Amino acid sequence: DLKAANCESRLIVGNWTHSIEDGLFRSMIAESLSWLSWHLLDKKDSVSSPVRCEILGINEWRSFDAWPPLGTASQRWYLKANAGLGHLAPVESEALRRFDFDPSNPTPSIGGNRLAPYDVGRKNNQMFEHRKDVLFYETEPFTKPYEILGNVRAELFLSANQLTFDVFVRLCDVDELGRSFNISDGYRRIRYEEWNRSVD
Repeated sequence: DLKAANCESRLIVGNWTHSIEDGLFRSMIAESLSWLSWHLLDKKDSVSSPVRCEILGINEWRSFDAWPPLGTASQRWYLKANAGLGHLAPVESEALRRFDFDPSNPTPSIGGNRLAPYDVGRKNNQMFEHRKDVLFYETEPFTKPYEILGNVRAELFLSANQLTFDVFVRLCDVDELGRSFNISDGYRRIRYEEWNRSVD
């Protein structure tokens, strides 16, 4: 951890993928010039905040002193058997759900962070979320704007009838038309030797 080691560090979080060059290139040049002005020309006023983050949905940039931002509060959401998400922990039997994966018809995925120049970034996932090999969970509609800043973590308790299997979790923003746009995701291949361990 650079901060714990008392090293100066800076972070910029933008809505980019590997295939979008313009926005990333402009920001990279601006950050580099700011750093050089400070260290070579002693222009400390040229340096922006140590953390800058683009807020999706409103296309607004925010500046912070730390990441995750100070003043943010962690929230825990629990999976429900009725495909809901809530703040109350369910009893064990209530949370159990099952699905079957067919290797001859693999689960498709679009959007997110990919090296490929196609189907990357923010995409509508609605068409895939009700497949038989996908478990979909949804909160009640929010009655006011809701911002998510910082790290997203999923903790799952699961079992499988195979020694090796894959787990893919995606957090999406569902709009009033039912379109489901990806925000963050994570993928892990679980092997036999990892069973009964805590895996982030």
